[in-house]
Amino acid sequence: MSTPTPTLALLFLCACMPSVSPDAGGSAGGAGGAFVAGQPLAPARFCAELAVAVCDRAEACGWLQPAQRAACERTERATCNEPGNFGAAVRGLVAYDALQARACVDAQRGFACALSATTLNPDCTRVVGADAGVGEVCSTTSRSCQRGLTCAEPQPGTCACVASALEGQDCSQVPCSGTLMCIADGGSPRCVARLPDEAPCSTALDCASIACVTRDDGSLRCGALPAGESCAPHNERPCASDLYCRGFRNAESGDLLAA
Repeated sequence: MSTPTPTLALLFLCACMPSVSPDAGGSAGGAGGAFVAGQPLAPARFCAELAVAVCDRAEACGWLQPAQRAACERTERATCNEPGNFGAAVRGLVAYDALQARACVDAQRGFACALSATTLNPDCTRVVGADAGVGEVCSTTSRSCQRGLTCAEPQPGTCACVASALEGQDCSQVPCSGTLMCIADGGSPRCVARLPDEAPCSTALDCASIACVTRDDGSLRCGALPAGESCAPHNERPCASDLYCRGFRNAESGDLLAA
């Protein structure tokens, strides 16, 4: 069975502006220059270089086969250019931090395999500038909110920056702050902290690590697998970042153990 090509996760919640067509730019390794670690990354190069970095990580983590590489880069480049991701920034419609963009790309290659293929590293959340205040209009294609605020849609088609709900606060009308999640639990929805590693879970979004993995005893628990747990299929049962899946690259059958 082939491994699905990983795609970027959306970074914003609200899209009230017309969409922007993806740029069909070439690979970061082609025309336009090689990678220059630590140097500012021009907007025109950002999506191509991020696509390469995402696919580098996917291949290193065992989620991507070499034959899938070209398709991976095409998909990631197009996804990056979507208005809900970085499309507006690379076209100059919102503030773009070239040094932060370089940090995002550099960090993505070595980002922990314990987190899913769709997860971008924290540096990537600070590439796009933010200047809209409480109550001001925001969108994924033209303007994002100041730190501590979230772009929400209080009325259909109208997006505005709102203060995010803190832990224990009502989240029926506004999103939760940071990594908190909104849980109803039989009453009005409240923001609660995500679960730590080893806690029982139902989905990856329950967990602070964004990983809810089936263990050998059949239970679902937060976090990547510890040493001694079987780790096949590798793309569904990731080992902890300081471990590897012994026998993964060469074994065609049999039990694979985290080591």
